[in-house]
Amino acid sequence: MRRDIMMTDTTLLTDSQMQDFIYNGMLSVKSSLPASTHDDICRALAAWLAEHDNPGNDILARVPKLKTIFQDPVVTGALTSILGPRYLIHRHRHCHDHLPGAKAQNIHKDYPAGGNIRGHHPRLVLILYYPHAVTSEMGPTAVQPGSQFYGSPQADLDELTLCCEGGTVVITHYEIWHRATENRSTDTRFMIKFLGVRTQEPTEPAWHATSPHWAHSGHEVLQHNDVCRHIWRWYLGESAVPVPELDGDEPDNEVRPSVAESGGGDRLRVNEYYRRSTLGKKALPDLMKAMIAEAELRWETNLNKGDFTNPSQLDVLFGLAAMGSPAVDLAGQHLTHPNERVRAAAAATLGIMGAPAHRATEMLGMALKDDNEWVRRNAAEALGNIGVRAEKAIPVLMAALEDRRPVTRWSLSEDGFRENVMMALLKIIPDEKRDAFPVFKTLDQDPSEYIRSWARQMVAGVGGMY
Repeated sequence: MRRDIMMTDTTLLTDSQMQDFIYNGMLSVKSSLPASTHDDICRALAAWLAEHDNPGNDILARVPKLKTIFQDPVVTGALTSILGPRYLIHRHRHCHDHLPGAKAQNIHKDYPAGGNIRGHHPRLVLILYYPHAVTSEMGPTAVQPGSQFYGSPQADLDELTLCCEGGTVVITHYEIWHRATENRSTDTRFMIKFLGVRTQEPTEPAWHATSPHWAHSGHEVLQHNDVCRHIWRWYLGESAVPVPELDGDEPDNEVRPSVAESGGGDRLRVNEYYRRSTLGKKALPDLMKAMIAEAELRWETNLNKGDFTNPSQLDVLFGLAAMGSPAVDLAGQHLTHPNERVRAAAAATLGIMGAPAHRATEMLGMALKDDNEWVRRNAAEALGNIGVRAEKAIPVLMAALEDRRPVTRWSLSEDGFRENVMMALLKIIPDEKRDAFPVFKTLDQDPSEYIRSWARQMVAGVGGMY
């Protein structure tokens, strides 16, 4: 059992809570630890920051008691339900000390971790811990529930301000739109941000599941059940019942809405692509045609956003990936397309798909040697998301750890490709086989702190906090 904490039906989430998380992109739980624990953490944070700069990723070394939050069965139960039993806490973490008088932020998403695709499947979450009570005057975090699948904030959705008791932990989809509001009080508002990472694709529910049916009541404004049903089925894993192909009366030679037809906004476009995925193989040629067109059209625009967006961040890829097995072979064939932008998009499609893309393992392994860094980076992430079924790629991934070609920086590192390779190995190699790879013990001095952290996970077993 994870971290020697016994999971019970009272600490795992329910079907209703999981469906709320999928639909709204957030969940709030109250720690079961005594109030004195949170008070101690507050005092330790204030004392450190009064004398030193913000410790950033080293916050746990400065305030070790923060680790107890991740030993709380309530928190662990929620994270296990959302991320599966073999989740880990990412090396990146930060203490947000929102000072009196601090102005409101613009609504934003955090930079894409690793410069990777901003995904819809919750393989990465934000964990926001509030050690003290937060009032409306203290500049609480504001989130936009339901915005997590979209590339822009949704003007017709309300914000929710996270006013809460001390000891509250809010888990959100990594891609939710959020901001800090103005602190009009005389107190500093603390929030410590962590990232939770799923390391195994779902094969069965990890929560207290009682029904396989999607039963969320929805939202009259959002209406994104097409996306959410797909995510729910992904969470069910092998227990999911295959989706019947729908009959469609749209012309087979036209995918709507296309890139050029974006007047309805990204919410309409994303949900249309998911709906298209249920039409079966007859929709595949048109979706692939749209992928090729978008890969060329959006590449420079994405790179020029200035926020580390992956150039293959394309809405159509989610429709292709949602098709699952029928799209694998065609996407795999495009890994050798003469246009590097198409190759990168094909690798990204397989990465979004995850485990069903296992038939493309060999071709993704070859793509790790591509001349284009984004083909390599997307291929490495794809192999990691395929997981244990990509075991045949371990030798080429090991070789890729030695690839020191420079790549484009993401917000926190200049080694995005090798970090993706290391994370892929962590996801593919089960704990019981890690001793067969002594190379991980030699990475303790690697220049990338993220590679060092994940190598320690491989040496000690996934679950520690480094």
